[in-house]
Amino acid sequence: MRRLRFVASNQRSCVLPAGRCQNTASAVMGRTLRRLSTDWVEAWGHPVLLVETFVDPSRHIGTCYGASSFLYLGVTAGYGRRSGRYVAHGQIKHVYVRALHRRSIEVLAGSFDHPLLSTNPRSSMAQIDFNTADLTSLIERIETITDPRDPRGVRHDFASTLVLIACATLAGHKSLVALSQYCDSSSQEVPSRLGARISPSSGLRIPPSYATIRRAGMAVDAEEFDLIINTWAAEQAERRSPTPVRSDVADSKTGDGSDDTVDTNNPDEDDGTKPGAKLVGVAVDGKAVRGAKRADGTQVQLLSALRHDTGMVIGQRNVDNDKTNEILAFAPLLEPINLAGRVVTADAMHLLTELSSRDVQVDR
Repeated sequence: MRRLRFVASNQRSCVLPAGRCQNTASAVMGRTLRRLSTDWVEAWGHPVLLVETFVDPSRHIGTCYGASSFLYLGVTAGYGRRSGRYVAHGQIKHVYVRALHRRSIEVLAGSFDHPLLSTNPRSSMAQIDFNTADLTSLIERIETITDPRDPRGVRHDFASTLVLIACATLAGHKSLVALSQYCDSSSQEVPSRLGARISPSSGLRIPPSYATIRRAGMAVDAEEFDLIINTWAAEQAERRSPTPVRSDVADSKTGDGSDDTVDTNNPDEDDGTKPGAKLVGVAVDGKAVRGAKRADGTQVQLLSALRHDTGMVIGQRNVDNDKTNEILAFAPLLEPINLAGRVVTADAMHLLTELSSRDVQVDR
């Protein structure tokens, strides 16, 4: 039901006999379908993945739809919606559909929302497709986090709750209310894959409630949880990074550099002959979190490391701005990040400290 907005139905047009040209209907249909999804993104912010139409066989035979590569699915049950209810009218109609994207069916039927459903398909930014992502490795890493809750009265597993929070956050949901709504609106496949609790009465998977999500978020070690999520997300994004790492400086932790390929059909892509052509930039900068304050009234400030090519945060660290500053958080932030084949850019203030904990070459 949430994905019905990605399916569009046609508005019928009439081709009059006077001045009719051969193949007019299919020509107009083809030109309309080629620009439909792009126009929809500009108007409504999301694409159209599938178009549908209904043909009354007593009046039409649907020739233009067959000529426009529509697929015949079957017939309707003869019901129509009137005043919010479905009533039988007995007029059986043929159903035709056409996919506007090569992965339309896969995207619309996936357990998790595909990146195409929430972002501009023309964007080059790497996105995580939870339908194909290695969620098993994410679950295994989160299960290493100790559950600090009192075992009395615990109904939802701590690890499965954190995995649901992680997936919802990576999917773009930020507030506690949004996280709860994501869990409640997910199909049964989602909590099943993430190990949610099984109801003893109905046998269905029950996602954690708003209160459970809030308590789990307050109880978990934020820095440990954040490190696990950022590391895992960076590994997933690395698989489809538009700027793969050179094979001789490949990430020894997450890959072997086998994706080091150059698209010869793209004249804008560097062939790797220039010095540092395939080095990946990592920007380090600190920002105050809007609307977030600590108990003592100080504002929360995070120092983050972000990849230039994918736009994804691969590490961040809390800055105790009431006790220290970004300089002392710089080295600990880079400590767990593999910097092979990376170029780190940061503010000039970080050149004033010795990065003794990492083998980093600093150009002043």
